[in-house]
Amino acid sequence: MDALIANARFHFHERLFETNTLTLTKAGAASNADASSRGSIIVKNSEGRAEFE
Repeated sequence: MDALIANARFHFHERLFETNTLTLTKAGAASNADASSRGSIIVKNSEGRAEFE
């Protein structure tokens, strides 16, 4: 059962990357930042560090 769940999880994440729903930051962290959201862009560009304007 664990292998079945692991396989389903792998394919789920693979599909997220294929559809650009999920991307990797320069630091290798997964991100689903919304390119049309100013707040998401700030968070994405901070690569895990809080940024305030």
